[in-house]
Amino acid sequence: MKEIILNAKEDFQKAVKLVNSTKEMLIDEDAFFENFEGFTEMTQLFRFTNENISEYYELFDFENKDVLTVIGAGDQALSAIFKGAKNVDVFDINKLSYYFLNLKKYAIKNISYEEYLKLFNPITKLKDSEIMYEKVSSNIDDKNVKEFWDYVFRSNYVFYYLFFDTNSSINRVKRNVPYLESEENYNILKQRIETSKIKYVGGDLTELVQTLDKKYDYINLSNIIDYFDDKVFAGKLYSIIFNNLLNKDGMCMMEYEWYLYACCNDYIENLFIKYQIEKHTMKSEDIRPSSAYIYKK
Repeated sequence: MKEIILNAKEDFQKAVKLVNSTKEMLIDEDAFFENFEGFTEMTQLFRFTNENISEYYELFDFENKDVLTVIGAGDQALSAIFKGAKNVDVFDINKLSYYFLNLKKYAIKNISYEEYLKLFNPITKLKDSEIMYEKVSSNIDDKNVKEFWDYVFRSNYVFYYLFFDTNSSINRVKRNVPYLESEENYNILKQRIETSKIKYVGGDLTELVQTLDKKYDYINLSNIIDYFDDKVFAGKLYSIIFNNLLNKDGMCMMEYEWYLYACCNDYIENLFIKYQIEKHTMKSEDIRPSSAYIYKK
């Protein structure tokens, strides 16, 4: 198991460098994604997941289960806890995701539902975000996490430009994220997050598969597979995950397929045939909805 190495000051300086190199492109999101080559140790974040978690999490029973999930915007892990997961192990190649998940965790513990939405709403003025953060900061007991976000909120622009989704809709977020569907759900998570365990287990998925020595009831891999250049290697890697990391009757959300790409079943066709992967199309409001591809052991 690989520990994450944090250095708040150095990581903040890397974040500033990242933001300064990309903030002009973020103004034009189409231009940004045309130049986006994948996630690295320092990559901009999404404020909230843009996956329809509320719908595909209905396919799983999380109560007292062990979960492994990519961090991303943190909402996959937090929603699993809301749904009753006992232990949630997380990984992500992007170090900013780890910092962000912890910010969300401490925010949930210390501020209200409306304050939480306000803190992460892209239209919130920085001064108002700072007010929300001050209520969180004094209760962060992880030294590096606290120092990193203190640096961010002392700057006059970094927090805004840390994110891809400068135009994200809070109403859409409420539809997509289970613990944000209502204030009642948020307060349930507020209670459960005090006793549930979130543990970082690694960064790169390829390394993680070689070092993990436990099995899970549910694994969420989002759309990581889209970023493998070698599709044969990706197929072998996912076979190992299915065979070695899942408990009996365990389930893996192996691909969240965006309607804009819709290429998953083309480049891992043999994996679909061998493991009888199920496709679940989201009943969303989009004209061309996305799909979740699920393997059940």
